[in-house]
Amino acid sequence: AVVSTQSGHYGRAADQCIGILLTGMLSVAVLGNMAALSYFWPIRHKSIHFKLYILIVFVDISTGLSTIPVIASLLNNREPMMFSGSTLCAIHISAANLLIKFS
Repeated sequence: AVVSTQSGHYGRAADQCIGILLTGMLSVAVLGNMAALSYFWPIRHKSIHFKLYILIVFVDISTGLSTIPVIASLLNNREPMMFSGSTLCAIHISAANLLIKFS
């Protein structure tokens, strides 16, 4: 959902705050999943469960990284940035939906 003020302009402070919060959450998510990957990778051959955990880690990292175009747009006054082309926008929507289904 897009929230706007009465004049139709988006709140720059709100966008900056959301962008910074998303950046922090992305950092924690990627670091945590990288730690999990470094734990499970050496023992991946012991059981199918460890291979599934590695798959979950990759899905989580990919889901987090898919927020980068949104963060970039929020931190740059909602400029389209990576969403300026309809092809990349459609790819991003499809990839995000697929990742959500895997999660």
